[in-house]
Amino acid sequence: MPKAFASLKFIIPLACLGALLFLERQIVPLLTAGQSHSVVSLFEQLSGKWKIILILMASIALMAIAIIVVSFQEWRTRSWSGVQGKIVLSKSVQRKVARSLSASSDEESEMRNFADVVYSYAVDGKTLRGSRIKLAHDVGNLKVAETLARYKAGSAVTVFYNPANPTEALLERTLPAGSLKFGVGLIAAMVAFVLIAAYGVEAITELVRKGLPNPNTAPITVGLGLFALLLAGVAYALRQQAAAVANWSEVKGRIIASETETFRAGQAPTTLAQSKLLRQRVTYTYTVVGIDYQSDRISLGARTSSSLRSLEKGIVQRYPLGATVTVLYNPAHPSEAVLERKARLAWLIWASAGVLGVAAVAISGIWR
Repeated sequence: MPKAFASLKFIIPLACLGALLFLERQIVPLLTAGQSHSVVSLFEQLSGKWKIILILMASIALMAIAIIVVSFQEWRTRSWSGVQGKIVLSKSVQRKVARSLSASSDEESEMRNFADVVYSYAVDGKTLRGSRIKLAHDVGNLKVAETLARYKAGSAVTVFYNPANPTEALLERTLPAGSLKFGVGLIAAMVAFVLIAAYGVEAITELVRKGLPNPNTAPITVGLGLFALLLAGVAYALRQQAAAVANWSEVKGRIIASETETFRAGQAPTTLAQSKLLRQRVTYTYTVVGIDYQSDRISLGARTSSSLRSLEKGIVQRYPLGATVTVLYNPAHPSEAVLERKARLAWLIWASAGVLGVAAVAISGIWR
């Protein structure tokens, strides 16, 4: 039995508790009103808070399903046969990948590094080739150097293949130690967070309401205050990352692409949502311990875009095609690299957090 099934016993009680509270507080009153309801109409009648909670719980459910699927695949590959094979290709490759699952080809992507490993093996006298290494999907920039060092060209390896379909093969049929526990723990923490958010925010609002001159301002005061704290947390995390970059190693690199791209913002049919934006993309290459990498990260923080070409020329002018640059890379994970030590737009996040905090205090009326 896959480990994830057993581990989920810690999440199921929390999920059931949340579902019962949701049914008791939201769905049951609507159903007992004596009217027929569709799923859509029920969702529309929920309060804004419960709509958000329901969407978050759906996201958590998808994560749980992903863990179960991967765990089932691990359990399934335990019966696969093993055969001696040989690495015929081992090199780093670079691909543009979408930064989000919902991104289209027009939307923002980034350059990531992958370990391209191809191996050959024989089953029933027939020579086959495979390139899958692990059970988990490779999203890029994950232990590229370590993987290439472990699977060098010409080295012998054990290939695990599906007896029912020998073309289905991989080199590692077990998940990294602790990965399932981490995933299950993350889901449990998210479920707990949603439940606390559902009832904890209400309790905080009622507590704040008692101390305000105008109790009616309590919900917006608490909302702005919590959002300000969230932004401050993001800004602090960026600051810590920028501090870590100060200790990264340096290596010479070269600009291999420097251009301003045009893309459409969003997929909605409206003119505003489909407006064309400009984004600067500078791609550079560098070599660490004989392995070639590429990156298009200039600095930490958010990437910007604009509809005005004059606002989107700075980076391209600063890093022209063919120029030699100093690349800062993470010595623990060389595929992580930037050209500048600063955290871009961190100051704007700090300022936004401050504005929201001041707005929360002003709306509360405690200054009057």
